Amino acid sequence: MRGKLKLPVPPGRDSGMQLTNTALALGAVFLWSLGAPLDMHRSWQAVVRAAELGTRYTEPTLSGTLGTALYGFAGVALGMAVLAIRNYLSLREGSRADYLARRLPNRWERHIWCLAVPIVGALASAILAAALYFLYRGYFFYCRDAARAVIASL
Repeated sequence: MRGKLKLPVPPGRDSGMQLTNTALALGAVFLWSLGAPLDMHRSWQAVVRAAELGTRYTEPTLSGTLGTALYGFAGVALGMAVLAIRNYLSLREGSRADYLARRLPNRWERHIWCLAVPIVGALASAILAAALYFLYRGYFFYCRDAARAVIASL
């Protein structure tokens, strides 16, 4: 039987719900970023068409074709900062769990409760953004080399 990933969260909060929402946000941002390779392909296709017609053209740049595809991952990281603040504030609601947390033998327990899920989410966002950046970078240079080869054969 497989167990679910459980991270420490403040009393009264659900780590499964926080992880599910984080995964949904990362999935949505990932789907949004999938438009970048299409833009890269279209840009290099336009360069090849311009070369075939004999018109002037400028080669696209990586930053120009990548555009805002990876900005969403920074948004998820900012959302994790908001979640950390929300977790700290939830200790002061209702039963005042912050008083209990201050009396625990491990004085770092309160910070572990409040920061575990946001740190995991921010790290996942950074790792996914870096992996996609290098993947898109490789695809950009592949398209560039293919376009230059086609132009050289004209």
